[in-house]
Amino acid sequence: MSDEKTVCFEAYIETEDMLLSEVCLVTDKIEHLLKEKEGIYYVTLQVAVDKCCDKRLFK
Repeated sequence: MSDEKTVCFEAYIETEDMLLSEVCLVTDKIEHLLKEKEGIYYVTLQVAVDKCCDKRLFK
């Protein structure tokens, strides 16, 4: 159950072309780290390969 104190995390993750089973290992690790280190239990991750042409974080 969420309330005004609930922290939600949403992220877009770009990976190399890999098997879905490998992608699941990556997302599981990210979710685990967010829960253990930051106390974030509501995590939504979107994974894609080569969706973004410009890979720079800031322009």
